[in-house]
Amino acid sequence: TSQSVASAAGDDLARGRGRGTGKAPGAAGVPTRLRRGVSTHWYAWAMVAPVVAVIGVIIGYPLVRGVYLSLTDANERNVERSIGVNHLPATYEFVGLDNYADALTGDQFLGTLGWTLVWTVSCVSVTFALGLGLASILNRRIAGRSFYRM
Repeated sequence: TSQSVASAAGDDLARGRGRGTGKAPGAAGVPTRLRRGVSTHWYAWAMVAPVVAVIGVIIGYPLVRGVYLSLTDANERNVERSIGVNHLPATYEFVGLDNYADALTGDQFLGTLGWTLVWTVSCVSVTFALGLGLASILNRRIAGRSFYRM
């Protein structure tokens, strides 16, 4: 019977269950690992937190606002604004995904998509060619190479 107990314990360990718990060892390990990482590197987290908060506000707010406005019929005439001391409230309404459907099925979509692809391929090609050309100059023996590398 001692062999059957040992083989049963070996099966449990081989299957990833800890002794007596019936749970995998990694199940409780993730929060512990995270807590240990934060407590070990608390200074780094404290230095990074303000930057993450500022970037989150600078990028997050306009992104969320833009998505919200894209789901309305907002235009330059019906958005909220102040002119001098006069305050004009917003008069736009929620339209859902109608703006996206109109953009994808409109007359200008295919033409705009084509020009966007041409522009993107052109910009990437020119940038890649310039970068590759300038990088190849670094491997040649030319006057002022160290200044150029600097």
